Amino acid sequence: MGLSALSLRIIPVLIFSLLLLAIPTVQDNAGPKGGSTDEPPEAEPPEIILPKIGTYEQYSYLCVIVLGQNYRQENAYPARYSDPSINLGNLRKELTSIALPPQRHSIYNVRSRHLPGTGRGTWVLLIDVIPRYAIYLEYLEIIEKYSAIIYHHKCTPGVTDKALGPVRVMEREQDQPPADDVASDYDQEEYRTRAKSRLKSRSINRGFGTRSASSNTSVGGYLKPRDLYFDGSVLVLDPAPQELVMIAQPSGVQFSKMRGQYYTYHNPGKGVLTYVLDSGCDLNSRYFSHIDASSVDWLFSGPFPSDERSDDDGPSNPKAYGHFEGGNTFHPGYHGTMVAASIVGKNKGTAPSASLVPVKVQNGRNTTPAFAEIDALLKVYDHMYEQYLKKKDSWPGFVINYSYAIYSLSDGREELYKEILQALEAPELKGYFVVPAGNGEPDNPIVHYPAILKANPTAQLPLTHLVVVGGIDTTTGLNSYQTADYVKLFAPGTGLRYMTPARGLAIMGGTSFAVPLAAGLLATLLSRGVKNPVQQMEEWSYPRHQKGPNVIWNGITKDMWPTDEGAEESQRKHRGIRDESD
Repeated sequence: MGLSALSLRIIPVLIFSLLLLAIPTVQDNAGPKGGSTDEPPEAEPPEIILPKIGTYEQYSYLCVIVLGQNYRQENAYPARYSDPSINLGNLRKELTSIALPPQRHSIYNVRSRHLPGTGRGTWVLLIDVIPRYAIYLEYLEIIEKYSAIIYHHKCTPGVTDKALGPVRVMEREQDQPPADDVASDYDQEEYRTRAKSRLKSRSINRGFGTRSASSNTSVGGYLKPRDLYFDGSVLVLDPAPQELVMIAQPSGVQFSKMRGQYYTYHNPGKGVLTYVLDSGCDLNSRYFSHIDASSVDWLFSGPFPSDERSDDDGPSNPKAYGHFEGGNTFHPGYHGTMVAASIVGKNKGTAPSASLVPVKVQNGRNTTPAFAEIDALLKVYDHMYEQYLKKKDSWPGFVINYSYAIYSLSDGREELYKEILQALEAPELKGYFVVPAGNGEPDNPIVHYPAILKANPTAQLPLTHLVVVGGIDTTTGLNSYQTADYVKLFAPGTGLRYMTPARGLAIMGGTSFAVPLAAGLLATLLSRGVKNPVQQMEEWSYPRHQKGPNVIWNGITKDMWPTDEGAEESQRKHRGIRDESD
């Protein structure tokens, strides 16, 4: 007897469900690509997205629970309920009991070791949905039981095509150079040789996502590339990138009179921890040949439940800095390398002697869970604070470069963000958080985070250490991007040239790349002991066009320049030393 059409449809579903029950729960090697922003209904779970065979997380929810600020200690409970059992510790136990086995891989606590209460009580939990839908109902019962101490909660399907959290401020496409220019400006063989022999990343986990056991993050001594000479007070780079020439251009000196030269200080940025929250950093790049790659600490967000663990791979894995199809220039890929180059890059950055700490925000699949930037910032704070405790008497300060935008800080993240920014305002830490104004048209209002937070300072959160940077047209000096009354600093933001392994010479533009130029100058002033470097940068800034905004200047006046005779003698001596060492 033949089977009915309905039976033919039901049998494959039953077989597939039995196969799912037999799949081992191996958490570490499978996970979602992100989460939806839709709230789950009260009585029904969010829509399930059908899986790839063999990945059980496709039938799970990723839930986030944020406790109220007053209830993030173990025994804190709402006094009006007179029920001491409603506390973080008991909530943790009940959530653990329903987490997808093995539970140690299915619960993640977003927290800081040195900021009491900040992040603590923010839980990311993976729970099963099919075939045990009852687990989700039990989760809702737990949330209801502890609702008095829960500030926010949300569950999203285990898989979606949408990546939450920070996104790179979309750069405008720039005109690319002719092919012969690319060929002459980049040596692919040189890169491949360096990539095979040079990078030796350290692999000791210190408990907050770093890949180094040493507290020394110095990038080494005084930078002396072939085209850099020093007369005792000022370093001169000749020839220099156009954006650096503009930053060194004193008021009253025509750009043509700069003769393509960049003037800077001795050891710019030395000793200043400079965190680059981005897509990683390719330390094999020629821009970092002066840096001992084995001495660089790396930080990673997460890993959140079901993430592919990028910190299992480490910075020596090419995927840690964007070497995969489609990722060598644009997000998520080589963006972090180019940003870091404009801070610490040899012959490229404004603070090449600063101590670089790459912070990879994306997970192993290069998507960004909603709380990844919060988790990354807390890890930055912990890393910085432990260094500060060791060097209080000689602490120069630190800079965080975050060339990203967040278009929504829902899910309880805005309060956590403000708590972190408040901690960064501590004057003894001398810390600064530098972010982009955005790449919309100049008349477009700024609506994204963290920049928009600058618009509403309070006595508790003055935000004097949050620095929003705008971008100008490098050839005209006119404003090219978004701005606001609180955007006081502008840097070159168009026609910026970078070397990438896949494309050779890439010409980029946007406030993502204006930010690191300002962040590097900020680090340079910190290293020179300037007490209020932001105020100093604002006072030094001046327009490069009579109708343009104030553009950063590094404070080196024309009378500080080496004389032509002194420069030539310095170059001869430097060449002689170099030739002998060769």
